[in-house]
Amino acid sequence: MTTAEVVEEQEVVEKPGRRRIATALVVVVLLAGSAAVVFLHQRQDAAARVAAARAAATEVATRRIPEVLSCSHESLDRDLAAAERAVTGGFARDYLELQRTTIRPAAVRDRISTRTTLSALGVTATDRRVVLPAFINQLTTSSRQPAPLIEGARVRVTMEKVGDDWLMSTLDTV
Repeated sequence: MTTAEVVEEQEVVEKPGRRRIATALVVVVLLAGSAAVVFLHQRQDAAARVAAARAAATEVATRRIPEVLSCSHESLDRDLAAAERAVTGGFARDYLELQRTTIRPAAVRDRISTRTTLSALGVTATDRRVVLPAFINQLTTSSRQPAPLIEGARVRVTMEKVGDDWLMSTLDTV
C-alpha cells in the first residue's frame, strides 16, 4: 500500500467518527437551547401570574380595607356583614370576636361611625399572596365626640387568594 492509499483510508475511517461527534454536538446544542427556552418561558409565565395577582389583589384591597375598617351605628349589621365577607383564616376568627366583644357594643352604646379612606398603598406579591403596606385616614364621630376626629395610621394588609376571590388574611398596624 502506498502512502497516499494509507492517508485516504485513514480519512475514510476518521470521517464517520467526526460525523458522530458533529451530530452529538448538534444534539447537545439543540437540547440546551430547548431547555433555555422552557426555562425562560416558565419564568415569564411566573412573572405574569405575579403581576396579575398584584393587580387583582390591589384592586380588591382598595375596596376591602375601608370596608373592614369602617362602620356606622346606623348601618351596623350591613357594615359588619360586609366586613365579615372580606376576611379569612385566623384573622377572620379574631376579627369576628372583636366585632362581637368590642366594635358592636361600642358602636351601639356611643353611636360611633367610622369612615376609613385609603391614602397610599404599596405592594409586594406572589401569585397567591399579596402584602400591601397602606396609609389610611379615619374620620370618627360618636355621641361622646360629636366633632369629627381625624386620625391617620399605617397598616400592613395581607390578601390571600381563596377560590376566585382575594380576602384579607392579616391586618397589622405598623
